[in-house]
Amino acid sequence: MEGLQMQLQKWTHNFKPEKDIPIAPMWILLPGFPFHMNSWHYVKKIVSSIGTPLSMDVATNGRTRPSMDKVRVEIDSHLENVWEGLEYEASPLRG
Repeated sequence: MEGLQMQLQKWTHNFKPEKDIPIAPMWILLPGFPFHMNSWHYVKKIVSSIGTPLSMDVATNGRTRPSMDKVRVEIDSHLENVWEGLEYEASPLRG
């Protein structure tokens, strides 16, 4: 407004307007996610290691895009990386 930048941030009890809050929602893509596991129950378990699961997109929820799941997750922006995958070496999906 009037040349000033406005940002929406999650409210916290120790809110200070001069400090950025490192929590932000972002979309996580899960390409090749097994179609039979395409439900909020399973997707929530997978992405909970990254952050707080918020919602699935319309195509994922309606199962109209079987090639990829897309879920919105609230994450701490200080997070550098997360590895998800199978532990055994012969797995075709390494992570």
